[in-house]
Amino acid sequence: MQQFLGSLNYYSHFIQDFAVYGAALYQLKEDDFFDGVDLAAAKESFSVLQRKVADAPILRHFDAKKEMHDDKLHHVHFCGRVLKDAEMNFHSAEKEVLALLLLLKVCYTQLAGKTLHSTITNFVDLDDSLALVAPPTKGSPSTRSDPSLLYAQLPHDYEGFVVSFDGSAKTEKNGGYGSCSWIVWKLPEWQIVIAASAYLEQTTVNMAEYSGINHGVIAALEHGAEDLVIVGDSRLAIQ
Repeated sequence: MQQFLGSLNYYSHFIQDFAVYGAALYQLKEDDFFDGVDLAAAKESFSVLQRKVADAPILRHFDAKKEMHDDKLHHVHFCGRVLKDAEMNFHSAEKEVLALLLLLKVCYTQLAGKTLHSTITNFVDLDDSLALVAPPTKGSPSTRSDPSLLYAQLPHDYEGFVVSFDGSAKTEKNGGYGSCSWIVWKLPEWQIVIAASAYLEQTTVNMAEYSGINHGVIAALEHGAEDLVIVGDSRLAIQ
């Protein structure tokens, strides 16, 4: 029930009289599900909301001329997936890229032939997306010595390569294996030149991150990089 109500947080903008139907569900308590409690009103509200979510105007085919509903952008599809363990450590900008790639894959038939307007973070403004090259660590002299590195910005006409990387490892007690990943971007188009990962049999977190950054730099050099920006959630990026 909680998952269903959670999914309605956004749908509620498009359901007429949602407060009326939702009240019976939001007022439910755990004790109400024991025998003898009349749940007729809650069951009726649940059924009505299920029908409303599955019918128009909640679900309808995309029409570029009718993108607004009550002055709000009208959604036509929801999709998502659970992040893998390694992806949990990705930078927020990289997680947005994963969401964009999933959207392009799932909604290709709806997007094909349509003009794509970016609704994700403006990658050129590193203050908002790639602002922290590495998170400042308390008492770290390297992060305090040159704070400008933490808030670096690229000009809109910057031409070059950006490497993002990550690495993770299990403790020796749990096997000691790990993995690393790296992505090479070409600016100003933010074109993905290469995105890859590698399995590491015996490693540590630091060594996994070193492997990720090394692979990323090598890949960028192999593609002719002469000017390179390295970003990541590791202090290795600024030390």
